[in-house]
Formats: sequence, structure tokens, C-alpha cells
Amino acid sequence: MRNVFLKIAQLALGSLVLLGVPAARADLQSLAFSGGDGAPLTITFSTPIYFEVTTEPVGSGPGFVIAGLGDFFDGGYWSAGGTVTYSINGGTPYSFTTINSGYVWGDIAAADTYFFNLEQVTTSRIHLDDRILLSAGTLTTTASLASSAPADGTYDMFIMDAYGALIGTGVAVPEPATTAAWFGGIALVGAAFFRRRLRGN
Repeated sequence: MRNVFLKIAQLALGSLVLLGVPAARADLQSLAFSGGDGAPLTITFSTPIYFEVTTEPVGSGPGFVIAGLGDFFDGGYWSAGGTVTYSINGGTPYSFTTINSGYVWGDIAAADTYFFNLEQVTTSRIHLDDRILLSAGTLTTTASLASSAPADGTYDMFIMDAYGALIGTGVAVPEPATTAAWFGGIALVGAAFFRRRLRGN
């Protein structure tokens, strides 16, 4: 029976490729930017993304990192807020309070931008295998950004601990249509497989 299910899974995966269901890149997120040039900067996260903690963190966390975005905040720890939130293992959603760049520490480069909830990261811990959901939404700085906003595009993201160490990367949350296609593909292939076995008997 185990071999039967393995065969179904293999055939289903092949059918998803034929159906054109895309595989999510674990390390990428589509971001849009507005403001700057003397106005507050707004970052728009187009889709939710799950992060899994794959390395035991040291100290508190998480901090969310956009790799290579640019040093727009020069180590200033700017206040920020908005509609984007995160939750740990399905728990209470947290909003964000702070955004920064310009430091080199742990796995963080000067051009990496990171943001976090200052109260949460100083009062609670995360652990190996925790699942952290970053919602879709916006994050806006309180102060105005003198320079122009970054270019819209797809950026690497990861989560860090209190010492700037990379502790996990992300897996995009499947769209409902994609999830339906997965289950539909598996059901169709499974039915065809069993029908073929019955005919053989």
C-alpha cells in the first residue's frame, strides 16, 4: 500500500507540472515601494509568507530581513507601523514598530534592511521549528525619507535572531487556486491510478 501512495504522489507531482502550477521560491518576496523624496517610505508586501526557524536562535527574535535593499536608514532605528503583521505558531498577531539598516553584524550586511516589534523581541523567545507567518500588508516609516524609494521588485528575505544570525528562510503561502489545483491534481491522478489497477485485475 505504501508503494501505491508513493506512486500516486509521483504521478500527482508530474501532473502539477503539466497543469502549470508554479513552485514557490522559498527565499523571495515581491515588494512594492512608495513615498521617499521627502515623504514617509511605504513598503507593500503583496503576499503572505511563512518562515520556519531552522537554526536555534540565540537571544530574542524574530527580526525580518530584506537582503540588499539598500542602506536607507543609516543605523537610525526609525519608527514604523502599518497593516502588515506576523504571528508565531498561529498565535497573536504582532505589528511592527521599528525599521533599520546600515549595520554589519552576524549575517546582516549594511545594505540589508530589517524590521521588528521592539516590545515582542525583548520580552519573548522563538525556538527551533517555530513557524512564523508574515502577512500581506504595508509598513510605513513615521519620518520622511530624503532619498527616492527603492525600486519595486523581488527580494530575498529571511529571519534573524538578536545577534543578526540567519535562523530561517521563507516559503510563500499558496494561493487558494493553487491549493485547489494541488488537491484536484492528486485526486484525479489517484482515481486514474486505482481505476487502472482495477482494470488490470
